Amino acid sequence: MSNNKRSKLNKKFEASSSLSSQTSKKIRLTPSNHAPTCDDSTCTGCDVSEIEVIFTTEDGQGEIELSPDQLFQLALEESSKESPQEHGGGIAKRLFDMALEEFDKLILKEEEIEVESKEAETIKDKKKEKKETHQKVVTKQTRFQYASCCIAFGIYLPLIDQIRKGVEIFKQIVIEDDGYYDAWIGLGRARISLVRI
Repeated sequence: MSNNKRSKLNKKFEASSSLSSQTSKKIRLTPSNHAPTCDDSTCTGCDVSEIEVIFTTEDGQGEIELSPDQLFQLALEESSKESPQEHGGGIAKRLFDMALEEFDKLILKEEEIEVESKEAETIKDKKKEKKETHQKVVTKQTRFQYASCCIAFGIYLPLIDQIRKGVEIFKQIVIEDDGYYDAWIGLGRARISLVRI
């Protein structure tokens, strides 16, 4: 090898060894392994991955299952504490996901109960009419909360598809009961949110 080629190789080796000595001070491989707010030079990777959330009693002995509405309220509370740069990387996103999953399950369960109650009883009496009316109200309120959760999650990340899903649910509620003013208000807010994003 010529001296010229050796000197080039030595320079490359020196450059790469100086880079490796610099990177050994900071163990970070890429900025994508870290949360945007991480400034710890010894951090080996704090990027947010799947977050497991478990609610326990105050003494820590038993697990508590929260309703979808409670999960939604916690998600709103946590999302209000985050800066816009942190959106999607913290616990609020996981709480929104959990709330949406639980709303899906609850709505399916309520719809199955409604269908079963209609099939089981063919004779109409006052008890059945009251039961069906109560069940429809519960389903409507659950769908209202579900739509609100979809829209809040869509605004939080921002996800246009989630907001559109909320708009569609509000539309269905309004078609079924045009006197349900909260649904009209929710529909208006959802459409405004859709325009803003």
